[in-house]
Amino acid sequence: MPAVTVKAGASAFVNLAVRRKDFSGSAASVLEFSDAQGSRVRVPVTAVSNPVNSYPGLWTGTATLSKVSQLTENGTTPPFAPGAAKETPAKLNLNLILHQDKNGQARLLKQVILMFKDATYNSVGTPLTNGRPVVLTKDS
Repeated sequence: MPAVTVKAGASAFVNLAVRRKDFSGSAASVLEFSDAQGSRVRVPVTAVSNPVNSYPGLWTGTATLSKVSQLTENGTTPPFAPGAAKETPAKLNLNLILHQDKNGQARLLKQVILMFKDATYNSVGTPLTNGRPVVLTKDS
């Protein structure tokens, strides 16, 4: 990283980021900050690479189709030709609902109901469990 010069009484923002795709497991290092007067601060840092299931939850998005590999023309379907995608007359936007579970398994969903499961309490009103969101789907 190049040196950053900061005048006395001033401040500077330095953005640091971890290139998680460049390693697996965990990594550690020490960042060192120093000045011309001999002051030095060392900061230990650690990072964990992105595990497979790093983004569990309910996701929505859009896919835009602009080419197809098997197109029905004039009522007939030509033989499938891999890699021979043709432009569509117009782009088609598809809304998607995806759910990734805690094990990293992603599923495309047709519909979903998002509910909230209430907390449970003992007889004097002390919470035993926290409330939590619940995703309901029906496999078909």
